[in-house]
Amino acid sequence: MRPIFADTFYWVALLNPDDPDHDRVTAFDLSLQRPPLATTEEVLTEFLTYFSGRGSLFRRKAAAVSYALCRTNPDTPRSDYGPRRVDHGTDYRGLSRTV
Repeated sequence: MRPIFADTFYWVALLNPDDPDHDRVTAFDLSLQRPPLATTEEVLTEFLTYFSGRGSLFRRKAAAVSYALCRTNPDTPRSDYGPRRVDHGTDYRGLSRTV
C-alpha cells in the first residue's frame, strides 16, 4: 500500500484529546486498513512547536512521538533538507519517514 502524507494537523489531533478531530483521527490511525504514513522534519518541528506551550506533559508526549517517528523504518530514504540537530545530538538529516 502506498504511503500517505501526514501533516501537522494529523499528529496534533492524534495527541491532543481536546482537538475537535481527535476521535476521527484516532479511529483512522487505529484502522486495520490505514495505509503507511509519511511525514517530514518540518511537520515534526511544527508539531513540537504546537505542544511547546501546553505544559511539560504534552511536551514530553510530543517529544516521544517525534522520537519514535524518527526511529521508525531507518532504511526509508531521506529528503535533502540539510543537517538538523534534534534530541541531544541525534542527527535527523532531512527526515522523511514512512511509519
